[in-house]
Amino acid sequence: MNQKPIYIGICAVLAAFAVGRIVAVPVMEKELIDEKGLHDILPTEAGGATLVRGTESHPNVTYRMDDKTYEELVPLGIGGQHFRDSEGRIYDVVVIAGARMESFHEQQWCFAAQGWSIPKQGQYRVNTSGYGPIDMWLMTIQQPSRQPLHAAYTFMTPRAFRTDFSQGQRDFLLKAVTTLKPHVGYSFRFIALDPSTPQEDFTAFVVSYMDQISKVIPKPTP
Repeated sequence: MNQKPIYIGICAVLAAFAVGRIVAVPVMEKELIDEKGLHDILPTEAGGATLVRGTESHPNVTYRMDDKTYEELVPLGIGGQHFRDSEGRIYDVVVIAGARMESFHEQQWCFAAQGWSIPKQGQYRVNTSGYGPIDMWLMTIQQPSRQPLHAAYTFMTPRAFRTDFSQGQRDFLLKAVTTLKPHVGYSFRFIALDPSTPQEDFTAFVVSYMDQISKVIPKPTP
């Protein structure tokens, strides 16, 4: 039996698949969010606190990260926000959109690199109305000779909310392998910049912010 036609047929199918992937990937990448798209969906109110607005060209953010941060993380977009509540207390929020976990980095490492100590930390499950219970890492962070501040973060991978960086990496890989296309994930980091902010007020702000986000970003699915 002549096997040559079979081999030619197999090669033709593989070639067609390869060409399809080459053509399809750029199209799918265009569907990923960019920085302007991220800014457009960021909340401007949470827990009774309102956004301290930036420039006219970026009304939904308060500040921009430096170029070095963009070079290191290679994100799809970053949004830096400050919210002021009725008592004048400021909450700092950084939201990062990325197509890979490395765009978010390990938060404990990030704080340590900036000179923060973390005297208290742990994983907690907080209840949100939009996403239901989500895992959140709550911390107390402190600079030398300064009062401690409340901080928190969570990663929204394409599959779930995570606080463990390596789990997030697996989520991105599994989602890409099972769907054959890239996916967007998000990092949410919060700091109460006023040391007098009670823990319960800080947590209420974080939960409210995530409730607002749930209106524009769907819940991740396994």
